[in-house]
Amino acid sequence: MTSTLLQYKRHPYGYGPMLWAIWILLGSCSLQANSLLDIYQRVQQQAPTLLAAQHNLKADQQMLSQAKAALMPQVTFSLVGNWPLETSAGANRRYGVTVSQPLQLDALYSYKAMQQLDQRALLTFKKVGQDLMFKTIDTYFKVLRQQNELDSAAAELRVVQQRQNQLQRQFELGMITLATLQDTIAVRKQTEVALLQAQENHQQAIDALQLLTNSEQLVIAFLSDNYPVVPIGPATLGEWERLAQTNNLELLAMDLTVNQDYHTYKAMDVGKY
Repeated sequence: MTSTLLQYKRHPYGYGPMLWAIWILLGSCSLQANSLLDIYQRVQQQAPTLLAAQHNLKADQQMLSQAKAALMPQVTFSLVGNWPLETSAGANRRYGVTVSQPLQLDALYSYKAMQQLDQRALLTFKKVGQDLMFKTIDTYFKVLRQQNELDSAAAELRVVQQRQNQLQRQFELGMITLATLQDTIAVRKQTEVALLQAQENHQQAIDALQLLTNSEQLVIAFLSDNYPVVPIGPATLGEWERLAQTNNLELLAMDLTVNQDYHTYKAMDVGKY
């Protein structure tokens, strides 16, 4: 099926909503033109949130370098020269190098706080990329789903129209009543309304994908017939909870925020002494 915006390779199984298998999705579609991977790469180039998170990460890394500089030893170099007015007297020079390591506990705790901030900024950057990946997958499958619903609505309208044509001939032959024909006409009109709604939903899905990729012309394809369907795992809620506590980026960032606040407090506390 070809439209002015999207071209699809049809297959009898429609599509598989595998939002959880992110990298399986991106990798398995990589050989198709304008695949999910291609769309995600376009989104990466256009997403302002990802660019902002990247700049914030670089800024926080600079703050870590500045905090580390406060802990480095201080080196002082001095040169003292004596040149008398009488040329017979020799000049003398003295050189000196002083290396000192001040004990600054407040600087130490400030550096530890900046370490937590740096790690949190990295997690925030990864979280933005993760959210962007899920949004791309969700928008991609919405287009496929709305296209499938549009095809179904169009097929249903064709069936209803054929049924109406048959009943129209039967009515002309006097085989059915006018009420039966009018019921069929009402069903056809309802089906036409459903088709218009499906077209509107389909166009909205296309517009969302255009906005996400900043592209007015986009060609995508349905998933292939041999697309791998992998059972989701783990199977128990407890295992999912354990994975969330270990790998959830938001939880990890909150832990780093707590540690950063603690070290910031210690820096202010030891600064009194």
